[in-house]
Amino acid sequence: MGAFFFASQWRQRRIAMPVAVLLATALLTQPVGAAGNESQDWRLCRGDEKVSPEQVIESCTAVIQSGRPSDAELAIAYSDRGVALDARGRGEEAMRDYDEAIRLDPSYADAYYNRGTLRLAAGDGESALRDFDEAIRLNPDEPVFYGNRGNIWYDRGDYEAAIRDYSEVIRLDPTDPMGFYNRGSASLLLGNQEAALRDFTEAIRLKPDDLDCLEWRGFAYINLGRLDEAIADFSKVLQRDPRRSDSLYGRGVARTRMGDIPGGAADLAQAIKLNPAIAERYSGRASP
Repeated sequence: MGAFFFASQWRQRRIAMPVAVLLATALLTQPVGAAGNESQDWRLCRGDEKVSPEQVIESCTAVIQSGRPSDAELAIAYSDRGVALDARGRGEEAMRDYDEAIRLDPSYADAYYNRGTLRLAAGDGESALRDFDEAIRLNPDEPVFYGNRGNIWYDRGDYEAAIRDYSEVIRLDPTDPMGFYNRGSASLLLGNQEAALRDFTEAIRLKPDDLDCLEWRGFAYINLGRLDEAIADFSKVLQRDPRRSDSLYGRGVARTRMGDIPGGAADLAQAIKLNPAIAERYSGRASP
């Protein structure tokens, strides 16, 4: 039987963030050195305390209007306010804040990164790529920068470039399962099943309850002809979430290839019932 290939199954995951998410921005802050910076407004603006985006906006605005911070400190306040504005769907205002942060401190890597995430969310991948490149040039030790740049390469189908960036994520933070998950996904789509399997297995070791990792490892097992193990992974996913159409589809294929025609047909029928377009996600497959 032929390998399973994905036609368009892009689950964008944020690397080195608390969890993934489509185009969520990260609040990246640094210590501020001027006198008086430990005021309540500074603490709330910087995210030292858990507060709402509205409170961050209010506090950062107070810092900006105080007339006391240096340009470098103002850049932090503008960038952090931009994150909060973006979280409330006020993208145009957030973009102006990121631009101002960069104008005030062109060496502030986090402002480029945050602006890049906003540009990526708006569909401007080319500008986002330039911002991530600059963030990495200014701070080459931040894994999230490489992770999000890798997402752009992945989205463009340049899986080799994506793997290079995801490998940097892993080098800088080998405890983050998302680096392994994303690199495994890119390896799978390149056809390097053994490498994908190793990465998915490590991601699962680091985060055993991640259903996406189990699901993708199941497809790697199918591609390697290890059908019993594929079925085991898909079944674990379906125990937790019986409506995962991809796991139903994958298990249906594995069962069919093992000769369990009734079981495979039942899984495939349920997968298509839940997601009528699911078969279009896969190419390079004449039949299960």
